[in-house]
Amino acid sequence: MDVAYWQTESRRMPVYDFIKRQPNEAAQRIMKNVEHFAEQGLGLLTSPGKVKALSGYPDLYELKIDFRGVFYRIIFCVTRGIAHLLLAFKKKSNHTPLQYIKTALARQRLLSI
Repeated sequence: MDVAYWQTESRRMPVYDFIKRQPNEAAQRIMKNVEHFAEQGLGLLTSPGKVKALSGYPDLYELKIDFRGVFYRIIFCVTRGIAHLLLAFKKKSNHTPLQYIKTALARQRLLSI
């Protein structure tokens, strides 16, 4: 599956920038997981603990990366066979914060403009 980093109008890539701000080993692990996702695509939905659909948001998914007790998440959507990485964050609770979902939905809407 092709993977694309969502870009702002000024060509910034918030997910890529987030990854690069992480400690080196964590950034490498996150990138490795993104590459693995690109190879396997939504087939990872059947792999427990890797990708899950966000409950209540049928077009949003979460790529789950756990590294040394830190839980990284990348919210993405799939449009025309391309996984668009919309938002990345460190997860601190069992639920994805609504503010992150709202941001991801807004970015998803911009893809269809």
